[in-house]
Amino acid sequence: MLTIVVRVFIIYLIAIVVMRLMGKRQIGEMEPFELVITLIIADLATIPMSDPTIPIWYGILPLLVIQVIHFFVVKLQYKSETVRKILSGSPVIVVTPKGIDHKKLKQLDICEDELLELLRGKDVFDLQDIDYAILESNGKISVVPKGEGKKVSL
Repeated sequence: MLTIVVRVFIIYLIAIVVMRLMGKRQIGEMEPFELVITLIIADLATIPMSDPTIPIWYGILPLLVIQVIHFFVVKLQYKSETVRKILSGSPVIVVTPKGIDHKKLKQLDICEDELLELLRGKDVFDLQDIDYAILESNGKISVVPKGEGKKVSL
């Protein structure tokens, strides 16, 4: 049983690291650790259902361990900004009054066309209409219209 707990914990940590390395645009709406939990739970739930020779506890115990890990991860995120940044990332300003920050886009592995697509989704068709665009940690983009940019502080 201890082997299962350790294996679940190791897979959980590796999956989070992999998801963080993939970048924000693959994550969609979820935070990376939430997506990892979803994927692991989906897979773990099928194991005892698809093979009756596997004891039910081999499916239940890992799910319970995931829930406990998730509980502590959420608590750690509330208490530590460093942990929050590691697991969920932080917002990144990709458009400033000077224009598109191509260096940040490259770091995020997003091309200019993808950025413009995100902006069009926010009804922004001309960069001259905005002061800032911020790619949030969940992959969504926030836009600060022209004249309201002095309120942004990240």
